[in-house]
Amino acid sequence: MGNKNNILGFCQKFLLVSSAIYLINYFLDGKLSIFLSLQPNLVINNLEIWRLVTYPFSSSTIEGFFLFLFSFQIIAPKLESVFSRTNLVLLIFLFIFLQGTLFTLIMWNSTIQIRSEEHTSELQSPNTI
Repeated sequence: MGNKNNILGFCQKFLLVSSAIYLINYFLDGKLSIFLSLQPNLVINNLEIWRLVTYPFSSSTIEGFFLFLFSFQIIAPKLESVFSRTNLVLLIFLFIFLQGTLFTLIMWNSTIQIRSEEHTSELQSPNTI
């Protein structure tokens, strides 16, 4: 089931990293959010592959961030107790990667940005930013 001797489990570490990314993005006035968001044309044309897995961290609103924290804090510990820590990390990574790949393949020639706010929702043209 995993090592119970650790003070912080995967869920808490993941939430700490997410909080740090949000705070850095807040102090950079949203520039980090633009860098992390999924832009299908940049993934395909410029091979910016990291965008396939970093777009869930691109929350630029406090509401979106707290919604993510709240839902992850409730759901993830239960999943961590069911699956081993390694399997949970792999499942989260694969789900995010497959979702990002699917969005990229569907909207491959688009200049929109896909951010995490409503779990795939913020579709913006880079020209309006």
